[in-house]
Amino acid sequence: MRNMQYLFKTTLVIPLVFLLFSSAAAAETGNSEVSYKRTKENTIVHQGYTYEIDEETRRKIEKKYPILIEMLLTTKSMEQDERQYWLDILPSMTDDQVDRLNEILSNERKKLEALEKEYVQEIERINQKHLEEWERGQNAQDKQPSDSSSRSKE
Repeated sequence: MRNMQYLFKTTLVIPLVFLLFSSAAAAETGNSEVSYKRTKENTIVHQGYTYEIDEETRRKIEKKYPILIEMLLTTKSMEQDERQYWLDILPSMTDDQVDRLNEILSNERKKLEALEKEYVQEIERINQKHLEEWERGQNAQDKQPSDSSSRSKE
């Protein structure tokens, strides 16, 4: 019985919690496990896609908004061509526009993290409910005499 509980918790709940909370913690600290690499002066490679960005713009953005480029690259609300578009227009954007873009992407990230936390809590609640139902079923089976033992008495 205990082995089944352990198996249930380790296979369903713990990996999900670890995955979701590790990404949320990384986002809060600004140290994400999702990163990009520069292959040339004006090139960024992320998840197999190559993006062009002006080196001077990249340095300026990374100095003032250390994770803006990373947020642009990792947002789930954009396709690759949209990401390139934003990287292309960054040099012509005003500081207020860049602030607004940073705010939008930060808010999106925070809202998604909140949804992930709610999702994890709901999964844990459902798993706990099913575990309790399973345990009640096991207890009911343990209390019922088996068919073979009742037949042997006859």
